[in-house]
Amino acid sequence: MKVLRPVSPRLVFVVLALLFGILIWRFGHVGLVPAFAISFGTLFANGLFATLEDDLPGGFNNPDGSATPRYARVLTGVTRSAFPLLCLLLAAFLFVSASGVGFATTRGAALACLGLAPVCAYIAVRTQRRIALAALIVVIGGALLLAWVGRGF
Repeated sequence: MKVLRPVSPRLVFVVLALLFGILIWRFGHVGLVPAFAISFGTLFANGLFATLEDDLPGGFNNPDGSATPRYARVLTGVTRSAFPLLCLLLAAFLFVSASGVGFATTRGAALACLGLAPVCAYIAVRTQRRIALAALIVVIGGALLLAWVGRGF
């Protein structure tokens, strides 16, 4: 029976990043260097988010919530204070873009629908209500439908 040697997690990370970079480069119509930067950056951010999620109360590393690291508490506070501002800026940007194109066009209507998405997302996160999440799904679906009918943004 043949015994397999363990593979280094770093090697797996690099191989996945290269594979995703090649896919982004091939199908995303971006340059080779930006494609690899997007790939490596995304996998790195995913690892950071997974570690943070594991360290938060109820996570894998902190099931009872008694040993929450300081960085997790600080990052949670920063995220809670920055999220409303980010939603407001994104909604304003999309509404200004929609008004520049014209609300009567399908592109403008799609951008206006997407402008409602950050507002619905903020309400869904703050209230934890299913109806707000359903509104978010409907708004994004409506924007995608309008973009499809108008053949793209």
